This record gives sequence, C-alpha cells and structure tokens, in this order.
Amino acid sequence: MIYIKSISLQILFQIFLTIILFAPGKVTAYDEFEPTGTFSNMKYDKETGDIEGYEIVIMNSDSGFKGTFREAAGEPAKYQFFVPIIENGMVSFEIESKSIYYPGKVFVDKFIGFYNENGISGTLSDGKGRIMDQLNLFRLPHKGIWREPEN
Repeated sequence: MIYIKSISLQILFQIFLTIILFAPGKVTAYDEFEPTGTFSNMKYDKETGDIEGYEIVIMNSDSGFKGTFREAAGEPAKYQFFVPIIENGMVSFEIESKSIYYPGKVFVDKFIGFYNENGISGTLSDGKGRIMDQLNLFRLPHKGIWREPEN
C-alpha cells in the first residue's frame, strides 16, 4: 500500500486510480449517455448473512438530476436523498451523517467521482476532506439489488 501524507495528494491519487479502473475500452463523449441509473457494489455474505457495500441511484427529473445514496454494513441503511452536481463526466454530492458519538451532531460527507457507461467510481470523504472509502459502483441493468418490490 502506498502511504501519502497530504490529503490533497491522497484525493488526486484516488481519482487517478478511479480513472484507471473505470477507463472505457473506447473513448466516449459524455453527452452520449447520462449518469442516470442504479450503481452498486452491494453483496451478500452467505456465512454471516450480512449485506455490505454501497448503492447510488441517479434519476433525471423536471428540475434536474436527483439521487439516493444507501450504504450497508450488516444491513442496508435508510436512503439518503441528494442533488448531484454533474459536469464533464464527474459527479459530486453531499449527504448528512449523524454522529454516533455526539448525539444531535450532524456531519456532511462528500462524494466526488467519475461516471461512464460502466459505472461510477470515486471517493467518499468526511467534512474535513479525510477519505473514508473508495467506491467502485457498477451500473446495474435494473432498479437495484436491495430495493423492495413494487406492487
């Protein structure tokens, strides 16, 4: 593992890795596809019965793009809603997270990443810019793995 002291260098390094991991086989103009859909890396652990991972859903509405974010550490958490900023193949958004150590305190986490026809990849960082996790989410051909069925 490479150890980098500077937070800004860490972010640039993570973005560089993201570009390498999700580089398309051919060059595609960003206006050929929208960053809409369900993107997920959630998986089920048969041994423990746990669900782990992340899911981002981005949809287009009359007032622009909207999205939901969901993480799972044992079981899926509630959906968090966000309004993404989408420009030149990049997507970013902020979500609130409640502190388990300081009741009533709310923090703002930020996601910054890239999208292409294969998925979304980027970093989730806390309000101070510290990287919490690297997300590589693949585009799903349907609504999502852990979504409740519609009646």
